[in-house]
Amino acid sequence: MKNVDSFAALSDEHFGDGVRAARFPRQISGDFEKVARNLLSQSKFSQSRDVHHYTADEVRHYAQDRLKPSLMNMFRVSAGERTALDIMVRDIDDLERHGYDYYLLRIVGESGYENKDITTFHCDGNPADPETHHRVILSCYHGPVTEFIDNADAIYMGNSLYRAKPGATIHRFNNGDIWTQSPANTARAEAFIHRGPPVNTLRMLLTAARPM
Repeated sequence: MKNVDSFAALSDEHFGDGVRAARFPRQISGDFEKVARNLLSQSKFSQSRDVHHYTADEVRHYAQDRLKPSLMNMFRVSAGERTALDIMVRDIDDLERHGYDYYLLRIVGESGYENKDITTFHCDGNPADPETHHRVILSCYHGPVTEFIDNADAIYMGNSLYRAKPGATIHRFNNGDIWTQSPANTARAEAFIHRGPPVNTLRMLLTAARPM
Protein backbone atom coordinates (compact mmCIF):
# COMPACT_ATOMS: atom_id res chain seq x y z
CA MET A 1 0.00 0.00 0.00
CA LYS A 2 1.43 3.34 -1.05
CA ASN A 3 0.24 6.52 0.66
CA VAL A 4 0.05 9.78 -1.30
CA ASP A 5 -0.66 13.32 -0.14
CA SER A 6 -3.28 14.56 -2.60
CA PHE A 7 -6.15 13.48 -4.80
CA ALA A 8 -4.16 14.49 -7.89
CA ALA A 9 -1.25 12.24 -6.88
CA LEU A 10 -3.65 9.38 -6.21
CA SER A 11 -5.27 9.78 -9.62
CA ASP A 12 -1.88 9.74 -11.37
CA GLU A 13 -0.39 6.81 -9.43
CA HIS A 14 0.89 3.93 -11.54
CA PHE A 15 0.59 0.29 -10.54
CA GLY A 16 3.55 -2.04 -10.68
CA ASP A 17 6.90 -2.42 -8.91
CA GLY A 18 5.07 -3.79 -5.89
CA VAL A 19 2.33 -1.13 -5.89
CA ARG A 20 -1.10 -2.79 -6.03
CA ALA A 21 -3.05 0.03 -4.38
CA ALA A 22 -2.54 3.62 -3.33
CA ARG A 23 -4.31 5.60 -0.62
CA PHE A 24 -4.89 9.27 0.09
CA PRO A 25 -5.49 9.14 3.86
CA ARG A 26 -7.91 11.71 5.20
CA GLN A 27 -10.12 12.24 8.20
CA ILE A 28 -13.69 13.32 7.63
CA SER A 29 -16.36 14.62 9.96
CA GLY A 30 -20.08 14.95 9.46
CA ASP A 31 -23.24 12.95 9.90
CA PHE A 32 -22.93 10.57 6.95
CA GLU A 33 -25.28 8.08 8.57
CA LYS A 34 -28.03 10.70 8.51
CA VAL A 35 -27.37 11.31 4.81
CA ALA A 36 -27.57 7.57 4.11
CA ARG A 37 -30.82 7.10 6.04
CA ASN A 38 -32.44 10.13 4.41
CA LEU A 39 -31.48 8.93 0.93
CA LEU A 40 -32.88 5.49 1.69
CA SER A 41 -36.12 6.99 2.99
CA GLN A 42 -36.64 8.61 -0.43
CA SER A 43 -35.77 5.48 -2.41
CA LYS A 44 -38.38 4.11 -4.79
CA PHE A 45 -37.06 0.63 -4.02
CA SER A 46 -37.73 -1.54 -0.99
CA GLN A 47 -35.68 -0.71 2.09
CA SER A 48 -34.83 -4.42 2.28
CA ARG A 49 -32.90 -4.27 -1.00
CA ASP A 50 -29.26 -5.10 -0.26
CA VAL A 51 -27.60 -2.27 -2.25
CA HIS A 52 -29.06 1.07 -3.34
CA HIS A 53 -27.33 3.09 -6.09
CA TYR A 54 -27.28 6.85 -6.65
CA THR A 55 -25.72 8.74 -9.55
CA ALA A 56 -23.70 11.92 -9.25
CA ASP A 57 -26.68 13.97 -10.48
CA GLU A 58 -28.96 12.37 -7.88
CA VAL A 59 -26.52 13.10 -5.05
CA ARG A 60 -26.03 16.68 -6.25
CA HIS A 61 -29.79 17.24 -6.52
CA TYR A 62 -30.33 15.87 -3.01
CA ALA A 63 -27.51 18.03 -1.61
CA GLN A 64 -28.78 21.17 -3.32
CA ASP A 65 -32.27 20.59 -1.91
CA ARG A 66 -30.95 20.08 1.63
CA LEU A 67 -28.39 22.90 1.55
CA LYS A 68 -30.44 25.68 -0.03
CA PRO A 69 -31.27 28.49 2.42
CA SER A 70 -34.79 28.11 3.74
CA LEU A 71 -36.64 28.19 7.03
CA MET A 72 -37.51 24.49 6.64
CA ASN A 73 -33.87 23.49 6.10
CA MET A 74 -32.80 25.59 9.06
CA PHE A 75 -34.73 23.21 11.30
CA ARG A 76 -34.54 19.88 9.43
CA VAL A 77 -30.87 19.80 8.33
CA SER A 78 -28.26 19.44 11.05
CA ALA A 79 -24.77 20.94 10.93
CA GLY A 80 -23.37 17.42 10.72
CA GLU A 81 -25.45 16.59 7.67
CA ARG A 82 -24.42 19.84 5.99
CA THR A 83 -20.75 19.04 6.59
CA ALA A 84 -21.17 15.53 5.15
CA LEU A 85 -22.99 16.77 2.05
CA ASP A 86 -20.34 19.45 1.42
CA ILE A 87 -17.66 16.72 1.44
CA MET A 88 -19.63 14.44 -0.88
CA VAL A 89 -20.30 17.19 -3.43
CA ARG A 90 -16.67 18.31 -3.29
CA ASP A 91 -15.58 14.72 -3.99
CA ILE A 92 -17.83 14.59 -7.06
CA ASP A 93 -16.31 17.86 -8.31
CA ASP A 94 -12.76 16.52 -7.80
CA LEU A 95 -13.55 13.28 -9.60
CA GLU A 96 -15.05 15.05 -12.61
CA ARG A 97 -12.11 17.44 -12.75
CA HIS A 98 -9.76 14.45 -13.06
CA GLY A 99 -11.74 12.75 -15.81
CA TYR A 100 -13.83 10.23 -13.88
CA ASP A 101 -16.98 9.98 -15.95
CA TYR A 102 -18.52 7.12 -13.98
CA TYR A 103 -19.74 7.73 -10.43
CA LEU A 104 -21.96 5.67 -8.17
CA LEU A 105 -22.82 6.17 -4.53
CA ARG A 106 -23.72 2.86 -2.93
CA ILE A 107 -25.63 2.34 0.29
CA VAL A 108 -25.56 -1.20 1.64
CA GLY A 109 -28.45 -2.08 3.92
CA GLU A 110 -28.09 -3.43 7.43
CA SER A 111 -28.75 -6.99 6.24
CA GLY A 112 -25.56 -6.92 4.17
CA TYR A 113 -24.78 -8.14 0.67
CA GLU A 114 -26.85 -10.81 -1.02
CA ASN A 115 -23.91 -11.63 -3.30
CA LYS A 116 -21.56 -13.36 -0.87
CA ASP A 117 -18.65 -13.23 -3.34
CA ILE A 118 -18.33 -9.57 -2.35
CA THR A 119 -17.51 -10.56 1.23
CA THR A 120 -15.04 -13.20 0.01
CA PHE A 121 -11.51 -12.05 -0.82
CA HIS A 122 -11.37 -11.38 -4.56
CA CYS A 123 -9.83 -9.24 -7.26
CA ASP A 124 -11.70 -7.05 -9.73
CA GLY A 125 -11.64 -7.25 -13.51
CA ASN A 126 -10.72 -9.92 -16.02
CA PRO A 127 -7.00 -10.13 -16.86
CA ALA A 128 -7.82 -11.27 -20.41
CA ASP A 129 -10.23 -8.40 -21.07
CA PRO A 130 -8.70 -4.90 -21.29
CA GLU A 131 -12.22 -3.43 -21.21
CA THR A 132 -12.43 -4.36 -17.52
CA HIS A 133 -9.23 -2.50 -16.66
CA HIS A 134 -10.29 0.88 -15.35
CA ARG A 135 -8.80 3.33 -12.90
CA VAL A 136 -11.15 2.97 -9.94
CA ILE A 137 -11.46 5.39 -7.03
CA LEU A 138 -13.26 4.39 -3.84
CA SER A 139 -14.04 5.92 -0.47
CA CYS A 140 -16.20 4.67 2.40
CA TYR A 141 -18.06 7.49 4.11
CA HIS A 142 -19.86 5.43 6.72
CA GLY A 143 -19.88 1.90 8.08
CA PRO A 144 -17.46 -1.02 7.76
CA VAL A 145 -14.55 -0.33 5.42
CA THR A 146 -12.94 -2.54 2.76
CA GLU A 147 -10.47 -5.16 4.00
CA PHE A 148 -7.43 -6.50 2.13
CA ILE A 149 -4.58 -8.96 2.50
CA ASP A 150 -1.06 -9.28 1.14
CA ASN A 151 -0.87 -11.45 -1.98
CA ALA A 152 1.57 -13.77 -0.23
CA ASP A 153 -1.16 -14.46 2.37
CA ALA A 154 -3.78 -15.45 -0.22
CA ILE A 155 -4.76 -18.89 -1.50
CA TYR A 156 -6.42 -18.87 -4.92
CA MET A 157 -9.73 -20.74 -5.11
CA GLY A 158 -10.62 -20.02 -8.74
CA ASN A 159 -12.94 -17.49 -10.42
CA SER A 160 -10.92 -14.57 -9.00
CA LEU A 161 -11.75 -15.66 -5.42
CA TYR A 162 -9.25 -16.20 -2.61
CA ARG A 163 -9.08 -17.22 1.00
CA ALA A 164 -6.63 -15.96 3.57
CA LYS A 165 -3.96 -18.28 4.89
CA PRO A 166 -4.23 -19.10 8.61
CA GLY A 167 -2.71 -16.29 10.63
CA ALA A 168 -2.81 -13.79 7.75
CA THR A 169 -2.99 -10.13 8.70
CA ILE A 170 -6.19 -8.48 7.52
CA HIS A 171 -5.66 -4.80 6.73
CA ARG A 172 -8.42 -2.18 6.62
CA PHE A 173 -8.89 1.27 5.22
CA ASN A 174 -10.33 4.02 7.41
CA ASN A 175 -13.56 5.90 6.86
CA GLY A 176 -12.75 8.89 4.68
CA ASP A 177 -9.68 7.39 3.00
CA ILE A 178 -9.72 7.63 -0.79
CA TRP A 179 -7.98 4.80 -2.58
CA THR A 180 -7.33 3.28 -5.98
CA GLN A 181 -6.55 -0.36 -6.66
CA SER A 182 -5.16 -2.48 -9.48
CA PRO A 183 -7.52 -4.77 -11.41
CA ALA A 184 -6.93 -8.50 -11.94
CA ASN A 185 -3.34 -9.61 -12.57
CA THR A 186 -1.86 -7.83 -15.56
CA ALA A 187 1.60 -7.68 -17.07
CA ARG A 188 2.20 -4.51 -15.06
CA ALA A 189 0.93 -5.33 -11.60
CA GLU A 190 -0.42 -8.00 -9.31
CA ALA A 191 -4.08 -7.87 -8.39
CA PHE A 192 -5.29 -6.14 -5.24
CA ILE A 193 -6.97 -8.83 -3.12
CA HIS A 194 -9.77 -7.39 -1.03
CA ARG A 195 -13.31 -7.92 0.20
CA GLY A 196 -16.34 -6.03 1.35
CA PRO A 197 -16.59 -6.55 5.11
CA PRO A 198 -19.54 -8.26 6.77
CA VAL A 199 -22.20 -5.58 7.19
CA ASN A 200 -24.58 -5.25 10.14
CA THR A 201 -25.07 -1.49 9.87
CA LEU A 202 -25.48 0.91 6.97
CA ARG A 203 -22.48 1.20 4.69
CA MET A 204 -22.11 4.13 2.29
CA LEU A 205 -19.29 4.33 -0.22
CA LEU A 206 -18.48 6.01 -3.50
CA THR A 207 -17.12 4.27 -6.57
CA ALA A 208 -15.79 6.16 -9.57
CA ALA A 209 -13.95 5.00 -12.66
CA ARG A 210 -12.27 6.08 -15.86
CA PRO A 211 -10.33 4.12 -18.53
CA MET A 212 -6.74 3.39 -17.55
